[in-house]
Amino acid sequence: NGVKDIASPANTIQENTQRTYTCGEIDNIAPRLIRAELHGAQTLELCFSEPIEAATGLEADNYAISGGIAVSEVSMSQSQMEIFLETSIHQRGSYTVTVSNVKDLGVSPNVIGSENTAAYSYVPPDTTSPVLVGVEFLNPTMLKLKFSEPLNRTSAEDTLNYAISNGIKVVRAILDVEMTNVILQTTDHVPGNFTIWVTNIKDGSPSKNVITGNTVFNYDYVPEDNTAPNIVSSVLHTDQMLVVTFSEPLDSASAQDKSNYVINKNIKINEIFLSSSEGQVILETSSHAAGEYLL
Repeated sequence: NGVKDIASPANTIQENTQRTYTCGEIDNIAPRLIRAELHGAQTLELCFSEPIEAATGLEADNYAISGGIAVSEVSMSQSQMEIFLETSIHQRGSYTVTVSNVKDLGVSPNVIGSENTAAYSYVPPDTTSPVLVGVEFLNPTMLKLKFSEPLNRTSAEDTLNYAISNGIKVVRAILDVEMTNVILQTTDHVPGNFTIWVTNIKDGSPSKNVITGNTVFNYDYVPEDNTAPNIVSSVLHTDQMLVVTFSEPLDSASAQDKSNYVINKNIKINEIFLSSSEGQVILETSSHAAGEYLL
């Protein structure tokens, strides 16, 4: 009632003039920094709980990163909920980003509060190729290849990536649960020396680094010796020197242990020498008389 305009003469508003209006929900919730994610070594993405005001969101001074990382440029997504920071180069390690003074789009903009930090880490991309560090001969039809790092299963189990000398064929390749060992099933080995060539093997990193071309490793197949030595001959060269020949080379310590030899008729063993062939022992003894003896 009683409100007039500025006309001359003035017009008075109709008595009891009414008009409805609404009151929307008042935004008094401050924006929150939800997470930080590093893309490469120099682009840090910040995700917020709500759209951010451009004026404060694009201000580089509103962002601080631990470890001496500097912010050189700031950009914003179309939704204004993501901020992208271009930074100096990160090194391997853990970091924390802190956001200050950033506001939301409220009628009375809310400034970011205590939920203004996020931790993240940087692991440089793997650029190191896998290395074949060892070959273990398990049996005549099985080898174990040991690599320096986890492998890509597809490349590790491709039999075409392996070649063995002397006509040995690779029948199957199996990558074990540790992802660093490959078991090769092969055709029969015979005793001897062998060479294995490994190509196109990739590591398990996203980079899939390839092993150095034509990686070569040598190994031997020496059959297990389950045969005990036998005495081939025992010949008395003088009455105090007995030469004993064995069927194979001997262990030096046991071959020269006097307690391991007994000669009947009270013949005493004074000294023992192992010949250079390691399969012949010379016994210096007390004097033998004519006759037959048992060693």
